[in-house]
Amino acid sequence: MTTSTVVSRVRRSGSVPSTVRVAAARAGVFSVAGTVLAVAGHHVVFDVSPSWAARGILAGFLFAVALPGAAQPSSAVRQLVLGFGAQGLGVCWFTANTAPAYERLSSAWPMVLAHVAMTALLAHLLHGAQDGRLALFRVVAAELRSLCAWLWSLLFPRVGADVTVVEHVIMPDPSGPARASPRAVALADCLVRRGPPSGVPLAA
Repeated sequence: MTTSTVVSRVRRSGSVPSTVRVAAARAGVFSVAGTVLAVAGHHVVFDVSPSWAARGILAGFLFAVALPGAAQPSSAVRQLVLGFGAQGLGVCWFTANTAPAYERLSSAWPMVLAHVAMTALLAHLLHGAQDGRLALFRVVAAELRSLCAWLWSLLFPRVGADVTVVEHVIMPDPSGPARASPRAVALADCLVRRGPPSGVPLAA
């Protein structure tokens, strides 16, 4: 889907259709994720952080590049091409703006390889997200949450353990017809002797 087709649909309907919203969301996720990865890779390799203006320009350019074809799910090959193209463009753009020390490349080649691997992983994640194939990543996220909870319980075993439990004792209601008189309460444990008083002779 081209940009002119998207604009013509908006003009005919008078509102933003769902396809445009989906395309804008996908392009936005791609531009933000690509910019963040490019900034992180550039900072790790060259130890220099690009300016916010350079980051904003790169994010806007990536959004404009990804928007025309974002209405339909893209193939894995296209996503990889977009991902590596975005990272290459980001490296060139940030290098031109920050002028880093190129001698660091000789000692930072493991970081460069890690950047390449993260680019491929990001492209795979974006491709899986647009097709709804994220079941494996949900399972991994759940396992990571369980692992974090287990580590938290090991590192901080007393946090959340000292919880005072208040037991509510139900007392009988003294009001009502079943309420005992003070005299009955006082004679509750007394021994009552039946018959005439002691010392009184019985009648013959």
